[in-house]
Amino acid sequence: MIHLLLSSVVTVDITKTIKWQTLYHQIYIQFVFAVKYREAIIDKQWKSKLHGVIGNLINETGCKTIIVNGVEDHVHCLVGLNQSFLFRN
Repeated sequence: MIHLLLSSVVTVDITKTIKWQTLYHQIYIQFVFAVKYREAIIDKQWKSKLHGVIGNLINETGCKTIIVNGVEDHVHCLVGLNQSFLFRN
């Protein structure tokens, strides 16, 4: 019989079949990028291009871009973290 010591009090017999319920989770993080000195320099002509580039960079990490938006002096990013991203070194 093999036992796994979980704490100084509780042991679990790992030779028995344990039925685990499926656990779903998602962690969301909001990033805010501000322009230096909060100067209003993000122009409306290229703001959507900037948001697209930031969204693509987030997606390249394996995370999911929920929304990228902002105004002339800062940008908000709502990101869904990938489970494998959480456990990287």
